[in-house]
Amino acid sequence: MGIQNLLKKAQRTLNTTADQILSIDGMNTVDVTLHWTEAGTIPANFHQDLLSTHGAAPTKKTDDPFKAFAHFVQHGTSTFQRFAEVKNGDIILDIRTTVNIDNKPNPRFEINGHFYTQKKVGSELTEAWDSFTGSNAATFRTLLLKPAK
Repeated sequence: MGIQNLLKKAQRTLNTTADQILSIDGMNTVDVTLHWTEAGTIPANFHQDLLSTHGAAPTKKTDDPFKAFAHFVQHGTSTFQRFAEVKNGDIILDIRTTVNIDNKPNPRFEINGHFYTQKKVGSELTEAWDSFTGSNAATFRTLLLKPAK
C-alpha cells in the first residue's frame, strides 16, 4: 500500500472517529447555532422614486445547529494561555471543514445560550492547533471565540 493510500485511510479514520464522538455528545461536544445579518437588498419591483424613503432592510439569518468540539478557556487549565490572544472566558472551537462561515458577515456563534464572536489570531497560534493529515486535508477548522458584547 502506497503512502497516499495510507494517508487517505488515516483521513477516513479520523473523520469516522470524529463523527462517532460528535454523534454521542462525547469529549467536549457542544451544539452551535450560527447567526449573521446580511445587508438588505431592494426588491426589483420598488419604484425608483421610493428608493430614497425605503432603504433596504438587513436580514437576520440563522443556520441549523451543528456539533463541534469546544474548549472553554480557564487559565490554569488551558495549555494555550501562553498565547496573548487567548483570554479567560474564550472558547477554542473545532468545527468540521464542511461548516461554511466564510460567506457570512460578522457571524455570531450561540453556544449553551450564550453568544460569541470570532477573534483574530496570529500565525503562531494557528500553526499550533490546525490539524492536517499528510495529504494536507484539514480535519477541522479551529476558531478562537470571545464573548459577544
